[in-house]
Amino acid sequence: MEILNAAGQPDLSIAGDGKKLYFLFHHNKKIYKKSFNASLNKIISIPVKITDIIALLTGRIPILEYNTALLKKNPGSDMSVIILKNGKEKIIEKIVLDAAKKNVRYVELLHSKGSIIYVAAFDGIRKIKVYNIPTGFELSDDDAVVHINIDKYWVDIPIAQSIFALTP
Repeated sequence: MEILNAAGQPDLSIAGDGKKLYFLFHHNKKIYKKSFNASLNKIISIPVKITDIIALLTGRIPILEYNTALLKKNPGSDMSVIILKNGKEKIIEKIVLDAAKKNVRYVELLHSKGSIIYVAAFDGIRKIKVYNIPTGFELSDDDAVVHINIDKYWVDIPIAQSIFALTP
């Protein structure tokens, strides 16, 4: 994954092998590695995990490990909401669906007292082969907003392992 700067040039490259994440900062050509499920808070100022970003990029919803689930109408709209609660970590996930209950509009991850961990809202969904892929999405919390646009997306292509190696 490439993160571009304001001029549209690569600022940060991210690659992963399922165990570690590798970050290449282009301005100083330094490579750092972190646990694969590390938070991106230091990079984008939003405490979202890379596994959540991967799920969103592939049109899936990051699902919290939960012990209680509830489906109800979203107050003040025709949408429905699935509420997942994790008692031990005191985290709540709200998955808001459209009126037909077929498409996810946005996802909220909250602390049990209601403060936002992050919100992920889809711009739209397009079908590529048999996959429903987002056209983009916005990640936000109380302090920051990051918008991810997906211009090109290829599915079912063979990939060599060497493509996941970063070099300065």
